[in-house]
This record gives sequence, structure tokens and C-alpha cells, in this order.
Amino acid sequence: MKELGRAKALPVVFAILGLILLSGGVSAYLGRGERTTCGACGMEIEKTDPSTFKIAMQDGAVRYGCCPICSLRAGIYYKNAVISGRCFGCGSQIEVKIVNYDLSRISPTQDVSIVEGKACATTKIVCSVVCAQKVKDVYPWAKDLAVTRLEVAFQRLFLLPSHLEFSQIPYREAGISGLPHALIGVGLALLALSPVLWILPRRKVIARGQGMEA
Repeated sequence: MKELGRAKALPVVFAILGLILLSGGVSAYLGRGERTTCGACGMEIEKTDPSTFKIAMQDGAVRYGCCPICSLRAGIYYKNAVISGRCFGCGSQIEVKIVNYDLSRISPTQDVSIVEGKACATTKIVCSVVCAQKVKDVYPWAKDLAVTRLEVAFQRLFLLPSHLEFSQIPYREAGISGLPHALIGVGLALLALSPVLWILPRRKVIARGQGMEA
């Protein structure tokens, strides 16, 4: 009977592990669908991340940028684009329109600035001087960073001799690694094996009982 009790526990363990791996694999697979690459530097980013910028082009195509500088580079490269993102300080919507390589509109105000980090991950856009100071006060990595008005940063990028080359990275959706598929496969295998492990011990016990009766 003890042997049968241990045999009963094994299928349950397999089923639980299978469900955990299956759910983890499915979550990882679905989560990767929201990832893409920056249109300027190629960094892998999440489309829904508050720091990600959406770059809408004249022909209706959409690209994404990892930071305000990369997004401006991509907008310059595509000649006509509307760049939208959120202020890193307060979360308000910011929109920048580029027409014929020129900075056409900044919304909501002309106070939109860029906190110039030493990498894409620490380069942020803010809607006002107040938000710029808030970012510098709240985040230790931003304490000593320079803050530049967006139109100044734009002109600086445009005047670079190689300003178009920065954005010539082919667009691609982020690839899905083999890990989610492996988790799903192993999870399904364990779930399929669980009922088999549940049935076999019972058949052995029945067969043993019949043998003793004989």
C-alpha cells in the first residue's frame, strides 16, 4: 500500500510541474510579442514600455525608438515622421513632428528637453524644467546629467556629417528564443505522462492481486 501511495504522488508532481512549465512558456512566448528593436541603434525594447517612443511615418508604417536621441535620429532619417512618447518625470504625452527633415512641431510646449544620459537607457525626455529637475532629484544616475532643449538636440544631430547613418539599421521584430518553446514542450510532455504514471501502478497492483489469488 505504501508503494501505491508513492505511486499516486508521482503523477501529481508531474502534473504540477507540467502546468508550471507550460504556463511559464506561454507567458514568455506572449510577452515576446510585445518586443521589437530600436530603429536607430538596434537595441531590443518593449513596445509598451513608458520610455519607448513610437515613430509614425508618412506612409503609415510604425517604428520604435529606445530613447529620445535615437528617435530623433530615426525621424531625421525617415524625413517625415511623428514621434510620440511620455515625459519621464510626469508621464504626460509628448509629440514631435518632423517634416522634410525639419523640426515642425513640439507638443505640448517648447520647454520639452532631453536629460542627456551616457547611454540610451539613461537618456530621457521631459516636458518641462520642473520635470527635468524632478528626474535629477529622484534618480541618482541623473544627478549630474546635462539637460538640453529638444530643438537644440535636434539641430545638433542634424548637423552631424553622419546623421543619416545612425538610423540605417534594418527594422525587425524581436526574435523569439527557443526557451519558451522548450518550456511548452516539456510542460506538455509531463502533463501527458502524468495519467500514464497514474494508471500503471494500479494495473500492477491488480495483476499482483490476481496472481496471489491464482
